Amino acid sequence: MSFEIEYVGDDCAIVLTHTGSVDLAEVRASRDRLLELALGRKVRGVVIDVRNAEINVDPVTLIDPVTVLSHDLPQGSKLGFVARENDQAAISVIVTSVATSTGTPTEPFLNREEAIQWVGLKCCD
Repeated sequence: MSFEIEYVGDDCAIVLTHTGSVDLAEVRASRDRLLELALGRKVRGVVIDVRNAEINVDPVTLIDPVTVLSHDLPQGSKLGFVARENDQAAISVIVTSVATSTGTPTEPFLNREEAIQWVGLKCCD
């Protein structure tokens, strides 16, 4: 597994960073760990950064893991998704569309710091 999770903003936001080759098992494992940490500290924002990853799954298979993530995040949480502009566009569209449709405010980003700032706007209110 090649992912890392860190707290930011006085521990009220979490950043999940994937690197290298990512398969569906890793997507699910990182989602489960992310939820465990998010619920343990009641974070208000999550950033998922896949810019340095090769996502080796059919983008449609991401619908279920994203639905579970969005549904199980603490109420009021925001999700920022950071991806490369060209080759990860389909993945970004699926993640942001599914999460938004299940009630989690979600935005796509090309820049990690902008995503952290966006999810942290309501952080620790």
